[in-house]
Amino acid sequence: MGEFTLESNASPSEVPVARFVVDFGREQLRDTQGTAVPLRPRAWAVLRCLATNAGRLVTKDELLQTVWPGLVVTDGSLAQAVCEIRKAMGDAGACMLKTVPRRGYQLVVEPVPSKVRGDDDPYFLEVADRPSLAVLAFRSMGGGPSSDEEARALARDLAAELGRNSDLRLVSHHASFAFAGGGTPVLEIGRRLGCRMLIDGQLRRDGQTIVVTLELLDSETATILWTSKHRVDLSPTLTLDAFVQSIARSLHGKARELQRVRQARPPAAPSVYSMTMRGSLLTMQFGAEALAAGRRSLEDALSLDADYAPAWTWLGYLNTIDAYFDITGTFNADRVSECLAQLRHAIELDPQSACAHRGLSMALRVKRDFEAALAAAERAVELAPSSIDSWQMLSHALLYLGRAREALDTSLAVLPHGTELSGYWAAARSVMLWANRQPVESLRHAEEALIKTPHYTPSRQARIHALAELGRVDEARQEAATLLSLVPKRTAAEVMNYYADAAVELRERIRVACAAAGIPP
Repeated sequence: MGEFTLESNASPSEVPVARFVVDFGREQLRDTQGTAVPLRPRAWAVLRCLATNAGRLVTKDELLQTVWPGLVVTDGSLAQAVCEIRKAMGDAGACMLKTVPRRGYQLVVEPVPSKVRGDDDPYFLEVADRPSLAVLAFRSMGGGPSSDEEARALARDLAAELGRNSDLRLVSHHASFAFAGGGTPVLEIGRRLGCRMLIDGQLRRDGQTIVVTLELLDSETATILWTSKHRVDLSPTLTLDAFVQSIARSLHGKARELQRVRQARPPAAPSVYSMTMRGSLLTMQFGAEALAAGRRSLEDALSLDADYAPAWTWLGYLNTIDAYFDITGTFNADRVSECLAQLRHAIELDPQSACAHRGLSMALRVKRDFEAALAAAERAVELAPSSIDSWQMLSHALLYLGRAREALDTSLAVLPHGTELSGYWAAARSVMLWANRQPVESLRHAEEALIKTPHYTPSRQARIHALAELGRVDEARQEAATLLSLVPKRTAAEVMNYYADAAVELRERIRVACAAAGIPP
């Protein structure tokens, strides 16, 4: 889940800045072609701090403490790093990275307004409710002509699969493949095809393992809207056709969500958008400081535009996470009614927001209204039937009702075995595998999740359960000690209450695992 959009529960891992993308996952500044722009480590660290706080003034002291912790350095070191960032970004650097004299720096990230089009403009072929897309000829990463042809064949299959959706306007691959070779600028491709979104990709094969890296490009602004990586180990039960269908679902859902975001009521001021974006980024870091800062940013956005639905959505979602996992000590289960009110208000402002319904589903789980949580997740799927996030939230709702097999099947349908998962969803997959008595695979996913999202405590809880059921009690107790140092009030009863009373078997297994690991009852 590697894009930023206000319609995603996945952690936004990229921030678009003019013609570039700040990619937190790869720790890179990338241009519109996906090429990494060289930056020294300190300059990258400054850019990362500014992008995390996009739209907000970051003081010199804050930057120095973040990038050079415990070291005595002069403002000159910071100025040199900023100069390197601006040089790397060319003309855009001076516009987007602003100096606030004697105070600090601000990275300006604002939504790009759609240009005004006339009916006689061929670029106006994108109608209001049908995103226009074109699949470009994919490239192989290594290999010879046969590998290149395999990459093109996969792109053709993907175009055919997307073409089955009547709510998309897909350009024929016969037209889009004419731009193979990378010599034509993105803006020119979009103009000549009369198409807003372009899908570019690379394929790498190692035996029966195939990895596809995708980019969804905005041909009007030459920016990267979204990137993703899909990996599959082909087998008699998991064919290339199924893999293509899985990729098509991801692309279809993302294109629809991005189209709806563009059509949504714009914020009262560009800073409202920036503050909301920053809040969403911080929400998915799951750390106490990040949540506190994210809450302030979202509340500031709403103080400027009290009817901006995305800000209400992310504020409700952030507070729900805090209430669920008791991260900051500010919100807990006793305050879930406030979270519900915020999310329901977001839905009143924007009834078609799948993201708000996903947040509502989670808040209802905190309230232990599991059937209502399931209904909210099902509504999110209805609104965004190709959204991985919606389907994954549905799998959560099924799991906590005790319907473990259905939960895992639902998750695997959209993210099959072998797909690269974010830290958030790797943790979710770990819990589902544990619930289905697959502790070895559960442990592997929990440890993957801890590497990617170390502050997300359910990853540690899942690892405790798996270790305990594998008989590795000493390791389970060590992990429990770490968890209790992060969440001192954690009890077995609290973890059991994530599940409905009807999930008798799962609740009992949690009680036994927690007792073995030394978590208080």
